[in-house]
Amino acid sequence: DHRLLTPFLLFLRDDMITKRTEPEFLATLLNQLKSVESDSSARSTGQWKDLVGFLLEICNLAKHLNPQERHKVLSSLIKQGLFDVIDRIISCPGDSDKCEDDDCIRMKGMDILKLFLQFDPALLRDFMKCQKGTGLLGTLIDTLLTESESGLQEQTCSVIKMLLDPGSMVETEEKVVFLDTFYQNYFQKIAEKISMQTDAVTVVLLLELVCLFISLHAIWIKYNLLRTGLLPKVKALLRRREKIVVLSALRLVRTCLATRDEFYMTHIVKYSFMEAIVETFLANGSQYNMLHSAVLELLNFIGKENVKPILEHMMRSDGDLINKLMGNSTKFTYKVFEQLQVMYLENVDDDMYTAKSEEQEKRTAVAEMKFVRMRKRRDGSMDKEEEDYFESSDSDSEDKGTPPVDAGLSTGEHSEHNNAVAVDEGEKQCPGEGRVVLQPPYNLKPLVDYSLEGSGSSPNHENVP
Repeated sequence: DHRLLTPFLLFLRDDMITKRTEPEFLATLLNQLKSVESDSSARSTGQWKDLVGFLLEICNLAKHLNPQERHKVLSSLIKQGLFDVIDRIISCPGDSDKCEDDDCIRMKGMDILKLFLQFDPALLRDFMKCQKGTGLLGTLIDTLLTESESGLQEQTCSVIKMLLDPGSMVETEEKVVFLDTFYQNYFQKIAEKISMQTDAVTVVLLLELVCLFISLHAIWIKYNLLRTGLLPKVKALLRRREKIVVLSALRLVRTCLATRDEFYMTHIVKYSFMEAIVETFLANGSQYNMLHSAVLELLNFIGKENVKPILEHMMRSDGDLINKLMGNSTKFTYKVFEQLQVMYLENVDDDMYTAKSEEQEKRTAVAEMKFVRMRKRRDGSMDKEEEDYFESSDSDSEDKGTPPVDAGLSTGEHSEHNNAVAVDEGEKQCPGEGRVVLQPPYNLKPLVDYSLEGSGSSPNHENVP
């Protein structure tokens, strides 16, 4: 019965894997790989290929174990020097007569790296960060940049994508350190290889990587695009004869537009990418191929998403790109080009309306201020600050009033007392003149008092109090 046979087979498989992944056995296997790799005669007999295939088989069996056992097996392989062996497998030069066999062995090494990246990529990244010099990451970049017809470049590109995917980097520190290492040491090689002279397959793979970097490495890729001057090289690729290269360059522009980042918009306008794309489209003529569809999709995206900097550049450029496209359009493409023109005119109207609204708001605010001031003058209303000022003035004047008169004084004495107080209070020293100035009220007695009873009477002199 298969229901009883299946668990028995699984038990036998796990038991075999456990025995084949003991540290002593793995150490013997890896040491044998190292010795055979340095012996050209042993490699020519096919022993090298068999040992690499056996190592791949052990890694494939390990992925069926439970997570704890699998991590134990992979960690044991790393301690025994697995990544150093894989570095030798990938970078070993092959004879020209057996180039296909060597590429097959190197692809098996790539498969082993893929297994580690699927289950525990942090182990591989930690190993690469600790390496000095070129290391395994440099070997992968060199393999990617070397032309091959066996599919090794595509396999290497896939490994590098998995390795540089920030989604699989749990810790922020790990991502920062690893990406800094890659961009400082290896991105320059990739940018230099993207040129008009490089073979089409290599350029396509490298542009595919750059598109991934634009989508995932927002901070690092911007600086390195400027540092390496890569964008003008991508624009030059739009004139390549190979349509696959032109399509890859268009895809990179489309990826930049999809980010809606002002940095990419500015440089697309600065390096006149849209002029080169329109020229490529018109040079393609009436052929309904992938290039035709890719350019239409890009223009349709610009119109639907209303990418204002690009629309404005296309309409205000010297050649007026939108009208040029409409002049060479068919009934299938006219709607796309017309949408660009309509969207641009709507943007112009919106900008004018916004400017008028802002100006009207300013005028309304000024008119309201004038109206409020006129109303205050007309009805005598005051602000709170003015009311507080006058109230504080009244209270101060009340506090400084004349002191009360003693109730015990008679009427005459009261008058004389008032006059004396008035004189005393009216005397103030003028600053800088040294003389007394009398201020009202004035109630002074004459210096000489002539009696009214007799003409010969002598005057009565009294001193002024």
